[in-house]
Amino acid sequence: MSRARVTQIMNLLKLAPEIRDYLGALPAQVAGGSVTEKRLRSLARLPPEEQRDRAEWVFLRLRQSSHRSA
Repeated sequence: MSRARVTQIMNLLKLAPEIRDYLGALPAQVAGGSVTEKRLRSLARLPPEEQRDRAEWVFLRLRQSSHRSA
């Protein structure tokens, strides 16, 4: 694994704790289809307050899609 790849993965730790907790609680089939690492890396570059604001719409869509499939 390259140093750059390790850095990309480690930078995901900069996500706001609420976002990490939410993602950790998602079933794998839901998370894998709607949440991409690329999107999360772009969120991780932002301040926590802005992360929450921008991630909110993603989580809303995830909740709506999981309710439809239930």
